[in-house]
Amino acid sequence: MWRTMYECHQVQHFVSQQLNILSDIKMDLSTNYHRQAAIQLETEVSCWYNWFCEVVKSQQEYVRTLSRWIQLTDSLVDDHRKSLYSSSVRRMCEQWNLAFERLQHKEAAEAIKSLQLAICSIRVQQVEEHN
Repeated sequence: MWRTMYECHQVQHFVSQQLNILSDIKMDLSTNYHRQAAIQLETEVSCWYNWFCEVVKSQQEYVRTLSRWIQLTDSLVDDHRKSLYSSSVRRMCEQWNLAFERLQHKEAAEAIKSLQLAICSIRVQQVEEHN
């Protein structure tokens, strides 16, 4: 583990040195390459936002469906045949539901959207500088 951490640190240190060299060179930040990179970054952040929202929505639906299914199957079992596992699973699903309700996914989605808007404004500025 320590060897792997050391090797990763060495790679990070090398990249950091290379970036320091690049920062000393004056660069035109409105080159075609930079504009394409900004467009690609905006596209990736947009995909990230969409997938993030979809994952949260899917997980919430999954937990709700699983909770409802457990409630329905619990009502089908006789009192003397009820399992300790079903009540444990039901409690776990209830806690999972509560955790999703407390989850600050809207704030995270808004932060991602804000990043996307900032990148968009950078792209607009790059176009204006290019023109």
